Amino acid sequence: MESVSWNDAVAYCATLTQRERSAGRIGTNSVYRLPTEAEWEYACRGWTSTRFSYGDDPGYTNLTNYAWYILNSDCASHPVGQKLPNPWGLYDMHGNVSEWCQDWYGNYAGGIAVDPQGPATGSARVVRGGGWVCWSGFAGGCRSAGRCCDGPCGWGDYVGFRVLLAPGQPAFAPPALPQVLTGPVTNAATEHLYYLLTESTWTAAEAKAVELGGHLVTINDEAENHWVFDTFANYGGIGRGLWIGLTYRAREGEFEWVDGSPVSFTRWAAGEPNNTDNNEDYAYIFYPQDTAGRAPGWNDSPDASGIDASSSGYGWIPFNGVVEVWEHP
Repeated sequence: MESVSWNDAVAYCATLTQRERSAGRIGTNSVYRLPTEAEWEYACRGWTSTRFSYGDDPGYTNLTNYAWYILNSDCASHPVGQKLPNPWGLYDMHGNVSEWCQDWYGNYAGGIAVDPQGPATGSARVVRGGGWVCWSGFAGGCRSAGRCCDGPCGWGDYVGFRVLLAPGQPAFAPPALPQVLTGPVTNAATEHLYYLLTESTWTAAEAKAVELGGHLVTINDEAENHWVFDTFANYGGIGRGLWIGLTYRAREGEFEWVDGSPVSFTRWAAGEPNNTDNNEDYAYIFYPQDTAGRAPGWNDSPDASGIDASSSGYGWIPFNGVVEVWEHP
């Protein structure tokens, strides 16, 4: 993430917090936020006390292995993770783009401080980490202790941010993955194995699918769409929405199959996908079947475990993942 102001970064954190709370993925007292300057340096050092997380490197001979900076960046940022990480597995702490911190910028207070929060007021916010321009003494600005600042409205293609999750109390425990409700069932046309999972969100269903050795189902034609619906949508006499492996989550507004297959077939219902409030990032086959007898239609949805269809006379409709496994165990 780059070319964002401190104000932009803080607004993103607030939006992310609200979205993840609403989806039940973080506790109601947990927040995503920018790190304080002290937290950022603590993470950068990874229990080290040397000039860099990998050693003192007085001649900067090893810096190129850990950071994009002015002498190797070709004056541009690069994809994350192409250099070596620090001892805690964090990438690009010493270079690539510099990163906004929560604190106002100011002189350090003297003496020993535990988890300092920075000045109460100021005119500029702290920027940490070296960047591909690394304006502060070239390579020296990439040190764990290197620091700079900019106004909260300032931005540039050399400044970005990373967020941390500050958990509230009590500690949040992620929900358990769904279980197999039925399966494996073989589709004679594809010769693949399919499972129906218990009610869950899309992300939990996909995690379980990976655990089973596959992904949420990829549908390539009308026949497979009908087979999935007819086999699973009314399993046990309960009408179900069926999560499929089509998602916006990598690129907003552009659906992709989670297994990487090209999108060559879709069966969106009329007016769908509509991506209400920019959070309907996941696709499902809706229940019941179209009253005109057409093929079961698809809809987009937030990452929820079901939908209240009381207004249509159906009550609560659970969402169940359909897993496809390509190779038999």
